[in-house]
Formats: sequence, C-alpha cells, structure tokens
Amino acid sequence: MPKDPTRYIEKSKRTLLKAGIASQCLDSVRLYTSSDQLQWILGNISLSVYAKIGGTPWVVEAPDQSEIILGISRAEDPNSEVIVGFTVLFKQNGDFVMSYSRPPVTSWIAYQESVRELVYEAINEYRTIEREPSQIIFHFTKRPGKREIESIELALDKLGLDAKYALVHLNDSSGFRLFDTSHPSYVPFAGLKARVSGHESLLLLDGRDPRSTRVFLGTPSVLDITIDKRSTIDRKEYPRLVNQVFNLAFANWRGFNARSIPVTTYYAYLIAKLVSELESAEDWNEIIAKSNLVDKAWFL
Repeated sequence: MPKDPTRYIEKSKRTLLKAGIASQCLDSVRLYTSSDQLQWILGNISLSVYAKIGGTPWVVEAPDQSEIILGISRAEDPNSEVIVGFTVLFKQNGDFVMSYSRPPVTSWIAYQESVRELVYEAINEYRTIEREPSQIIFHFTKRPGKREIESIELALDKLGLDAKYALVHLNDSSGFRLFDTSHPSYVPFAGLKARVSGHESLLLLDGRDPRSTRVFLGTPSVLDITIDKRSTIDRKEYPRLVNQVFNLAFANWRGFNARSIPVTTYYAYLIAKLVSELESAEDWNEIIAKSNLVDKAWFL
C-alpha cells in the first residue's frame, strides 16, 4: 500500500478523464467494515456511478417551464498562474444538463471576457438539445465583477434571446448568523429565511429538522443571497428564487446523505477542486476537449 494512496487515486482519475472516461474510485479499506455500514457505502458508490454515466437519480419538484440555472465559477491552477472559468447548467428542478469550460487564461481581464463565450456556448447547446429558455438564473459562487456581468449581457444579446434573467450571488462565507431564541439549542429550523433588504436575504440550508430526533449541535452556516440590481427578472420573483436555492440543496447527487449545499455551488466547488489538483494547465485542456464528458457529472 503506498504511503499516500490519495495521490495515486487522483492521478489515475486525471489520466482517465484525459481519455474521456469518468471513473469511480474506492479505498479498499472502506470495504472492510461492518455489514450495516457496507450497504450504505455500496449504495453511494452505485449512485455516483449512475450519475457519472449520464443517469438522473432524482430531481426536486418544480413547475414545468423552460427556466434554466447556470452556476458560474472560476479556479486557479496549483501555481496560481492561470485562471479556469466554467459553468454548470441545470434545469429548474435541479436536473444536471451539462458543464462547460474554456482553456485556461493568464489574466483576470481575459477570464472575464471568456465568460461571454462560456455563457453563449452553454445556452446555445441547451436550446439545441432541449428548448428555448424563457428565464435564465445565474448563480455566482464568487461575487461577479462589472466586466463579468457585461460579458453575460453580450452573450445574451448575441444569442438573440427574449428571456428575462437574474444575477444571483450565493455567499457561503457570510458573517451573519441566525438563532432561534425560543428553543434551548438556539438552532433554527432548516429553511429559515431572513430578509435583509429588497435584494438580499439570508437562508439556512441546515438546522433542526422537525421530522428527526437528531440533536443538532453547533451553529448552522448562513447562505447570504444577493440579487444584482441589474437583473431584468420581475422583482416579485425574488422570494421564489431564494426558495429555489433551498430546493437545489436536495438535488445533490454526491451521496444519499449529501450535505445541504445547492448543486450550483457544490458542483462548481468539485470542479474547482479538481482544477487545483492538476499538475498543469494542459491537463485541463485535454479533459475539456472530450465532448462525451460535457453532459455527464464526471466530477462527483
């Protein structure tokens, strides 16, 4: 057994991805566990394999309308020399559709300009294989800059879409905290929302569950949700968009007991983690060149 098996596992996964093959690895130590635990381990493995080959394990309940959600994020390589931008696209019920990326760039200006190509290619591919979107919700894991938003507007203009859009920043490092003073633990129920202003709300994705006897310890993290004022969607839709973020936390295919994180931010995190582990920017170019990976959740 090598001293650091994780290193060899990650290297094997990168090699397979560059060949256009999604993989699922398992530390053999986990197989030598009690039968009660083994069934859950095998269940999660089966779930990941099913999603990675293009299956849809489950979705959340949502109206049948042509609204799509794009998670937009970025990551730097291990040497912080290049920036990789990418998008993950979902239907409004949390069904993963595709992920798109561009070759790494060496400046923030080049990255911000590449956002236009990312958005254009992802939406254009969606309307080719599905239908014309009536509304587009953009989720940013990092606060978007002026040039990023301008790039999105240019992409939508080039697409010629007559669709309303919302620009939503999901900040999971908020300094806010929420408490329930009516309960001895001070822990609120999951799903608690607090309105800060007309364009900002706080949301708890975790917390007490009235259906569970589990004792919740600690203070749940708050998701700070900000709607950019340049959004063209009707302001009356804002409360629904906050609820949508909460629902997307239940569409996580990472595991049957996956953490309560919206898939738009969590899947982006998983891709960013892979980028940070690559040995060179050329590795990423080889991975995104494989078109058969675009519509599969290979990063789970």
